[in-house]
Amino acid sequence: MKRQRRHTHHHRVPVASTKLTVHIDTHAYERWIERISPCPHLQLLRVKLQQLLCLGRISLSPKGWGFIDQDILFGYKIIGNKLIIQTFLGRVSLVPALGNYKAVRRFISTQHDRLDLTISPHILKQQHLPLIPKERILFSGNRNRYVLEEYAFTLPNGRQSTLFLLETTKEYDETSIQLIDPTQPHRPKIYRSVLYLLFEQGYHEFVLEHVLHHKQDKFMAALNKRMDEGELKHIV
Repeated sequence: MKRQRRHTHHHRVPVASTKLTVHIDTHAYERWIERISPCPHLQLLRVKLQQLLCLGRISLSPKGWGFIDQDILFGYKIIGNKLIIQTFLGRVSLVPALGNYKAVRRFISTQHDRLDLTISPHILKQQHLPLIPKERILFSGNRNRYVLEEYAFTLPNGRQSTLFLLETTKEYDETSIQLIDPTQPHRPKIYRSVLYLLFEQGYHEFVLEHVLHHKQDKFMAALNKRMDEGELKHIV
């Protein structure tokens, strides 16, 4: 998969403080299941949002509007250390007009929340709660900083599978995102520091196949000369 720069929303707002506690009332929950995705009960949604806040994936504007993953728009107020979510407007990915949240806010203030943002049932059924990583690791290499998130999910055939989302921050804070599939070792080259970590996590076959694919000549030369582990690291 080709590395791409992270898409930055036109109205990017500051990340919410992780010291806040998320609260959701019945009205907000009802708006979520009408406009965002199915969710069995309010408490599950509250727990998910608290996790997203701790992961830095909730952003708040000073005007009472915020985003989840720069996609889900909501209205809020803060009382003490409580982040009280009052309503959910929808997903920018489904309703692009919500990207201009300032205009939406002005419209709602004059139209008294008569904006119809309900999503059709067949589209809504295809939406999911935001994914929470099974594990999240922050580490650094010689030049770059990394955040590696592991996501576990179930395939349609019932088998369990794993994907990794790698965020790389280079000098000058240039950020890129790469999806790593442990079943696809021949994808674009992965940084050495990340390969070391994946090897330690138990993905030995993936790392060896990846190195063999991208540095076959050096790898075979090293094996033929029976180089020790320290020398082998030089080609990884």
